[in-house]
Amino acid sequence: GILVGLALAKGLSALLNLLGASLPSTALVVESRTIIVSLVVGVGVTLISSIIPAIRSTRVPPIAALSESAELGGKKHVLVRSIIAIVLALVGAGLIASVLISGADGGSAAGQLGAGAVLIVIAISIFSPQIVKPMASIIGAPLQKIGGLTGRLARENSQRKPSRTAVTSAALMIGLALISFVTIFASGINSSISKVLEENITAEITLQGPGGFLDIPSGAVKAAAKVPGVEAASGLAITQAKVDGDSVQVSGIQPATADDVFDFEKKDGGTQSFADLKPGEAVVADGFASKHDLSEGDTFEVLSKIGKTTELTVTGILSDDSLGLAGDVVVDKSLMVPDFGVKTDLNGFIKVADGASPDKVQDDVKVALDKAYPTVDVLNQSEVKDNQRKQIDGLLALIYVLLALAIIVSLVGIIVTLILSIYERTRELGMLRAIGMSRRQVRRMIRYEAVITAVIGAVAGLILGVIFAFLIGIPLKSDGFSLSYPVGQLFVILVLTALAGVLAAVYPARKASKLDVLEAVSYE
Repeated sequence: GILVGLALAKGLSALLNLLGASLPSTALVVESRTIIVSLVVGVGVTLISSIIPAIRSTRVPPIAALSESAELGGKKHVLVRSIIAIVLALVGAGLIASVLISGADGGSAAGQLGAGAVLIVIAISIFSPQIVKPMASIIGAPLQKIGGLTGRLARENSQRKPSRTAVTSAALMIGLALISFVTIFASGINSSISKVLEENITAEITLQGPGGFLDIPSGAVKAAAKVPGVEAASGLAITQAKVDGDSVQVSGIQPATADDVFDFEKKDGGTQSFADLKPGEAVVADGFASKHDLSEGDTFEVLSKIGKTTELTVTGILSDDSLGLAGDVVVDKSLMVPDFGVKTDLNGFIKVADGASPDKVQDDVKVALDKAYPTVDVLNQSEVKDNQRKQIDGLLALIYVLLALAIIVSLVGIIVTLILSIYERTRELGMLRAIGMSRRQVRRMIRYEAVITAVIGAVAGLILGVIFAFLIGIPLKSDGFSLSYPVGQLFVILVLTALAGVLAAVYPARKASKLDVLEAVSYE
């Protein structure tokens, strides 16, 4: 594990370099504490995992030695397991319901929903043996039609020991739940950003720093305003400050030109105008106003990062549908340097004059800024969306790589389970071969079993991922976030999981097909 971890660290480091987010290090470091912690965690987890099997092993009756097989557990075991699952599910559902009923929003509410979701996943994992049989019957039905007798045997083998099938598919279920959740969430971020750009920004051209992360000189916006065909150029500066001890985002705009490039909605409907915004006044987000009990005409104090306290009067309240684009507090940009210590802009927005060609104006702005401000990117709205999408897709690729490790572990679990199943069914497989089943049919049966197990985990994971993404998205709606369900991607994930199940069954299937018939039949 330590050696594989080192190799993975190098691979992830190379991936980060490829994505342009290289870590500030010259070489990977393996310290003695890394090895010690790895050994302690590895051995500790193994010992903890062995507690329940150890207890169950002491309860095997001696008479079981006289029979070919012994089923452990029974109704009492199922009852205890069901009670635990129900309790965890009720607690998780209670956490989720409290958020939905109270109407809480923001990150804390999403965190509480996440905790409730985790408890429900654990509950489902515990209760899963009870739902394996019907799921295996449904998923195995098409395989029975395709594979005939081998498909039927595979379906019945999956149903024979539902606890084993459930445990094997549980790891895959959790991995697929995370993957589907991340996929839906990333798609929602992309669609939300596109929606915000279309509804809240009327400018056709955007100025931004390299990659969209770095600030740009304020002079770049002034230079762009002088280009022929530009009706208005407005800068947006952003900084962090504190109000009553809470961290807030403060945005600085140019009131004279802000209405030409922005179109933000007021809390009570209509369009919020910034033209009359003066130094000492502020337009605040609805959520911020509610949290700090502010209404129009009220005053509040903002503590900036340079230690200066500024008193502001609320002159307007924005609807929380801008995905944080306007921040929590909007002030006159003239305050940003003296009161907040901000000398640069995050972005610049350009409104093209009527009758002018947006493409030509964009090219002219690029030429005008090329020498004086070479690091400023001049993008149209479509390019801004593509740039944001690439950044999110790059992060998503990194997350997929990390989650792929969990999928690999679950596939190894399928392989081990199939090998164990083959060992336990040596006589049964030998009998099937003796009455005419070919090696090819044996391999196909084992592959079908793997596909059923994998698809059970994948379907359950996809369902959970969709449900949890929906729940987490509810408290974030107030921030302008809206979910988007990429059905095509989710279907591809499901198909790839089924194919992974086939690959996982390659070695166990070959092993099963190579059993010696006479030795298997006489097996004791």
